[in-house]
Order: sequence, then C-alpha cells, then structure tokens
Amino acid sequence: MSFNTLTLDCTCGKCNYSWKARTEEAPKKCPSCGSMAWNSGSRKFTSILARAGQTMPDNSREFCILELLTHPGDKTSDIFYLSADSIKTYFNRVRMPGGSVILFYGEFEIGEDKVLYIKDLKLAYCHERAFRAYNSLNLIYQKRL
Repeated sequence: MSFNTLTLDCTCGKCNYSWKARTEEAPKKCPSCGSMAWNSGSRKFTSILARAGQTMPDNSREFCILELLTHPGDKTSDIFYLSADSIKTYFNRVRMPGGSVILFYGEFEIGEDKVLYIKDLKLAYCHERAFRAYNSLNLIYQKRL
C-alpha cells in the first residue's frame, strides 16, 4: 500500500509483505500475494524530515522530503504541499523561513494530489537555515495532552 520513492521500500496493504523495488517506478503487483491494487497512490508516514519551500498564491506551502539533514542548499524532487488550513490550524504565527528544515512527528498521509493530510500531529521542530549550516532548533508545535 506504500511506495517510498527515496528508499524504494514497498509494503503491500493487502498482505503486509515488504520488499525493495528494483527500479524507481512503483511495481505493478505484490510479489507475495499478486495483488494489482497493493499501491493506492497515497503514502503514510509517522515522521517526516522536510525542507520548507516557497509559499504558493493560495497560501499553501511547498516542502520537499529529505532523507538526511544535510547542507541547507540540498533539495529533492519528492515534493508535498501543506494546505493553508493546516498552516492556520497547527502553525499560526510560527516562523518557518524558506530553506529551513521541519521535523514532523505524528500520523500523516500524502495523497496522489501531493497534499499532506495531518491525521495526528504530535511534535514539530524547525531548524532555521544559516549560510552553510543550521543554527537553531525551535519547537513549533506540541500536542497538548
């Protein structure tokens, strides 16, 4: 049911079999159960490391998923968008400058439309960008118990 484009890890939603894809394309069927509908097009995450990108005209925000916390100029093509409603709900009056790295912890799903759907946000940290490194770590969201 999930295919990670960075690590090429696949997990079948029908039989829970996990394997690594041979190419950068999502496999057509599960090698264990043969299901053709193993990959629904959405990806589920419990944590996301992402670089903040530009703000869109509809006030949504672009992010790219990172595998490691690296040089501030590094970007990936694995892009998702955080809707304006989610930004107002979780990150109202929070400083997330472009190029900074955000660590999201909770339950998330990125659909085929590349929008991040927040099911349960527990913590969010922001590493603000400096010239060649990251200079601070700020807690920008914490779920109240």
